[in-house]
Amino acid sequence: MVLNIMACVKHERRHMGRASCFPCVTLLVGLVLTYDSYADLQSSVDQAASGVLRITNGHACPPEASLSHGRAVYLRNCQSCQRNCQSCHGICGDGNGDYAPTLRIKPRDFAAGVYKWRSTPTGSLPTDEDLLQTLSRGVPESGMPAFAGMPEKDRLAVIAYIKSLSPRFNSEPVEKPIPIPPEPAMTMESVKKGRLAYERMGCTACHGAAGNGWGPIALSLTDDDGHPIRPADLTGSTWKGGCQGEDIYRSIMTGLDGTPMPSFEKQLPPDEAWAMVHYIQSLDQRWPGVP
Repeated sequence: MVLNIMACVKHERRHMGRASCFPCVTLLVGLVLTYDSYADLQSSVDQAASGVLRITNGHACPPEASLSHGRAVYLRNCQSCQRNCQSCHGICGDGNGDYAPTLRIKPRDFAAGVYKWRSTPTGSLPTDEDLLQTLSRGVPESGMPAFAGMPEKDRLAVIAYIKSLSPRFNSEPVEKPIPIPPEPAMTMESVKKGRLAYERMGCTACHGAAGNGWGPIALSLTDDDGHPIRPADLTGSTWKGGCQGEDIYRSIMTGLDGTPMPSFEKQLPPDEAWAMVHYIQSLDQRWPGVP
């Protein structure tokens, strides 16, 4: 943790005039000071030395050795794609890396602990499997490359390090992934039913009646940090959260936290959600039609 704080201070000095990194420093200092007593700190050190994981609110807390490994992976170039995490996400994970100003989509602020791509309900933290999936396959059209070529032990270590940057992972319980029932067969009836659900849920306001991302309020949308954000073009764009029916269903039901895309888990029963999936798939120009 001390290494993180010193790195953030150096980052701040090097980027005077840009978005401050001191909130991250404050966060990390706070994490250091949250130990109830020296005995707790000594216990954590002993567990780290033995490789034992502590469990806090259902989250496995990795030993310090794993965090050190994860931080090293975070900072260095991946051999398979010659990219690293800190260039975009920043040396202290606040989303203000050197390349961040050049990217159309703002890099994730790991200190905030808010994630779009999750299998868990809206407002909750992602599972480790969610983070591993995003890290492995990347996020198309966002600047986030796929790190599937990185050894799995390195990917797991960097995930542990990223989680250590946000206090949410120590203070909030693990939520179970939302259930995804088996996909029913796509039919013309399900596509029509999905169109009615699409219109009733107000999807046209952002994605447009034609699903091309040019809804009447599309140009006015911003994310939770105030950065402009565009709705997905459903007619032929590359799906950032995955292109399979299950991936689209998950995004509809969980929403994309930090963006204007809400969760419809409470409004749509599973059969209507699957119908909406089929309608969205029918909008894709590459769609071959109902089997």
